[in-house]
Amino acid sequence: MYQKSTSSGDLRHIEIALEHGREPVHFNGVIYLLWGFIFAKLFILEFCVQVYDIPFNSTLFIWSLTLIFAAVCTGVYLNVLRQRMKKKPLTNALIVRIWTAVFVPMVLITLVGVITRGFNLYLLPAGIAFGLGTGYLIHGYLNQMKLFRLLGIGWWMAGITLALMPGVESLAWMALFILLLQIIPTAYLQFSPANRRLAAQAEEE
Repeated sequence: MYQKSTSSGDLRHIEIALEHGREPVHFNGVIYLLWGFIFAKLFILEFCVQVYDIPFNSTLFIWSLTLIFAAVCTGVYLNVLRQRMKKKPLTNALIVRIWTAVFVPMVLITLVGVITRGFNLYLLPAGIAFGLGTGYLIHGYLNQMKLFRLLGIGWWMAGITLALMPGVESLAWMALFILLLQIIPTAYLQFSPANRRLAAQAEEE
């Protein structure tokens, strides 16, 4: 009887945490903007190197150094963010883990693929697009964000489009999709008046 009561109590605590997770929360788009600008820069520079036949070691100086530095910065930032999220809604912690599960394999596969040239790099944009689409869809459903669900669908459509054009032009198109489906929407959410009010409320708590 006691065990059943304890289990019911634990379940109720989880339900309450999930309910709080559905309440409006401050959107922190720093990581989205950081990686959006990074990948847009990488794809544009690689496109220029290949199209204009520039004698430049893009593997080392464009991809490897940039991705390693950005990954270290992201790891440090997320560690600080996790500490601050201990008293935040349960869904926030889930979202951090989901995006970590999306980004870590994506960055590792990109890095290994660029260094080894072990597969058709022109298909890399399509793979990244599908990964981003999955992350946005899950994030959108967890936080009840219609815009993120739409962005998830948009990224999946972009992935299909990129998969059908496995040539050098896919690099430029990927940079454009990042601008339209990540950088601009994230900047809009990050700097909107409503999000600033939620950020101010979060600081007061």
